[in-house]
Amino acid sequence: MSLDNTPTNKLIELSNLLYNENLTINDWKNEFDNENDLRENLIEMLVSDILNKGYDGENNYNSMYWFVKGLNIPSPKPLKRYIDSDDYLFKNLNKYKIQDSLDDFNRQRLHEKFNRDLHKKDSSFLDELMKHSKDIREFWRSDLLYNSPPADALNDEEFFPEEKPKDINLRNIKSNYLN
Repeated sequence: MSLDNTPTNKLIELSNLLYNENLTINDWKNEFDNENDLRENLIEMLVSDILNKGYDGENNYNSMYWFVKGLNIPSPKPLKRYIDSDDYLFKNLNKYKIQDSLDDFNRQRLHEKFNRDLHKKDSSFLDELMKHSKDIREFWRSDLLYNSPPADALNDEEFFPEEKPKDINLRNIKSNYLN
């Protein structure tokens, strides 16, 4: 049905929808002398404004009505990405955490591993070891004095090989690949 054949109350309904107003037939009749002037002005105004809004369809009341109704529908919300949609799961995850003493102990040990106090303890152990370094050296020297290798072994080629380090490395590499 074209706008020329549409009843006046339907034209006013379309106008109210387009301009977000709530005017009645009596409000429009008060502005115009007769109903023909009212219809002509209303149709001209509706057609020009609907075309300005981007309507490119037929001169049909139903098509124009649904186009204007579509203009008043709010735009869709942006879609939620999957990454953002599971935040609610991780917010409440601490509620369901099971207290595991072994896990807590391991976490505590990792924390202490990098603690400065622990490093100080390690350095104190090394300091004590350095104090006894003379004793350790003397122990190994005395062991060599009391249990010295026999004179035959000192002249033996296996005890003192005459190979160059390069040759020794080559031999070791070959033996590793052959095994």
